[in-house]
Amino acid sequence: MALRVRNHHRHDIGCVTNNICACYHGVTQGNEAFVDKQLEKTLTQAERRAASEEKLLRAAAELISEGGVVAATFERIGKRAGLSRGLVSQRFGSKEGLVNALVDDVVQRFDELLFQYHIHELAPHEAIIAFVDIYLSENDEDAVRDTYHVLLAESLGAQPALRPLFARVHDVVRDRLRQLIERGQKLGTIYSQLDADATAISLGAFLLGVRIQCMVNPDTDIDAVRTNAISSLRAMMGMKG
Repeated sequence: MALRVRNHHRHDIGCVTNNICACYHGVTQGNEAFVDKQLEKTLTQAERRAASEEKLLRAAAELISEGGVVAATFERIGKRAGLSRGLVSQRFGSKEGLVNALVDDVVQRFDELLFQYHIHELAPHEAIIAFVDIYLSENDEDAVRDTYHVLLAESLGAQPALRPLFARVHDVVRDRLRQLIERGQKLGTIYSQLDADATAISLGAFLLGVRIQCMVNPDTDIDAVRTNAISSLRAMMGMKG
């Protein structure tokens, strides 16, 4: 999935983490005030901006997951993040800007997961399997990722203005899956009779549905669903290799 990639954001967060670790190294318990001052000195302006934006996005994601878009007021976001309401407005401008930033952030996190698992190096049919496996796997980003699905649900009800945003994101996923299917068909590892575009749409819709089902019923055995989905996908596409 890819909407808008903010490469500077993850790089800055990595720098922030390194600086935090360096600052805390060798500091004994009880010197928190000293640590805070030293940390403030070590962070560049770009790193401080990245760190505060990360806090704001996390706070907004939590509030939306708890009570929908209406619960994510700038005042509540600032309070949850331990920052000012004015900073939220300064960074995102409007509720629409905030939602766009949140969706962007979730999409980029998933892109980074795909990259970490070297999906770009896999054969087309195995890349599709990996995509499904990663999407349906539990990880520490689930709370943030669930925000995406809450916003998606709201776009079908109280927030119809969000629909074009999600349509664009889903078109990117559709294109990515379709291209992988077509490449696999050319290589002979996926049934040539399959309608690549219709299959890509069906697969994307299935993945969204499973994640939403898990939110509705947290007791859903996601591991069993993932295993069955991959097995069925291999059979349906006639995957070879």
